[in-house]
Amino acid sequence: MSPRAFVVVVAALFTALVGATSPAGAIPRDDAAAFEALSNGDVYVATEDLGRDVAPTIAARLQEKVDELRGRDFPVKLAIVTDLRGDGVFGYAQRLRARLGYDGTLLVTTLTGPVGAAGLRTPRSLRAGFTAARVNEMGSASERLRRAADIAVPPPPRPPSGWRGLVAFIVLAVLGAAAAVGWGLRREQRRARRVADHERGALVLGLDALDARLRALDTTVAAGPPEAAEALSLAQHHHSAGRAAAQLAGSLFDAPAGFAALDAGLREAARAGELVGEPFPADRPLDGLCSADPAHGLAYDVATLADRPGRVPVCRRCAGEAKAGRPIRRRVLPTLDGPVPFDQVELSPVPDAAQAPETEPTPTTSPS
Repeated sequence: MSPRAFVVVVAALFTALVGATSPAGAIPRDDAAAFEALSNGDVYVATEDLGRDVAPTIAARLQEKVDELRGRDFPVKLAIVTDLRGDGVFGYAQRLRARLGYDGTLLVTTLTGPVGAAGLRTPRSLRAGFTAARVNEMGSASERLRRAADIAVPPPPRPPSGWRGLVAFIVLAVLGAAAAVGWGLRREQRRARRVADHERGALVLGLDALDARLRALDTTVAAGPPEAAEALSLAQHHHSAGRAAAQLAGSLFDAPAGFAALDAGLREAARAGELVGEPFPADRPLDGLCSADPAHGLAYDVATLADRPGRVPVCRRCAGEAKAGRPIRRRVLPTLDGPVPFDQVELSPVPDAAQAPETEPTPTTSPS
């Protein structure tokens, strides 16, 4: 081989090596649409499986979640892709985020697959959060992404403790009553925490029940009248507002606002169900849902639970566990008197919590 030919061969090999390891080679050629869409915006929905008529509606729902989180100073990008090109979903998200040079949180899923994310939180904590919230059990790809986005963003900072209470404590300590006052403050703080835990647990239960209704209606409403789709979209908006309220920490938690969003979401979901022939009572959101945990979805079978006599309506998963000899226990929620099964907790704020006596019994409702 002549010297000139040798130089040409070496140059060709070097060019191929550089092309294979350059950033442009980090994403396969078929992912160009996703990369271009996320370079210029925050949402990408592949049309190969969804179709060009449905994809814009899904993209609009995802954009609502992006705008909501941006209003809370949490930038996110959401994508529904067709194929992960051999990557795990978390690996794909990390690679795409690096290729974009994006500093926020990127969440990715396929039409029927799990959700992956890359951002400020570690993959381990993200996986744990998605598993705890049963994100990957949700049938709708858009709702998986919306639910996962609420989990993937960093939690809100804890509000600083008030200085007024500290000053009052110091003044009373000087007067010689520090011990008595300190005991009283701790007692009230413990009660306030129990009230907040009770209200937050009841709110999240109601939101899970609403989410189950939205998942059940999602496919049916798509083929229904436009009014049903509008009602479902409003219900999803109220559901997101309720989730945001439930995630606020400490004194920032606003139970009445959260329950107002829940009530509005249930009424809009009931309206959508009525329009497509799948009505349910908005004032009894647990009716027709799994008796072990409303978050499981609609009840399709009956079975005996581990902590409840008799056969009750359950989802397919719980029915299968019961048939296998592993009956499920009911979900429990915190109350003023300790944890109790969810169907004994009222889905509303504790009335006059600040004035209620220390021994006030836990409110109850009719069976779900």
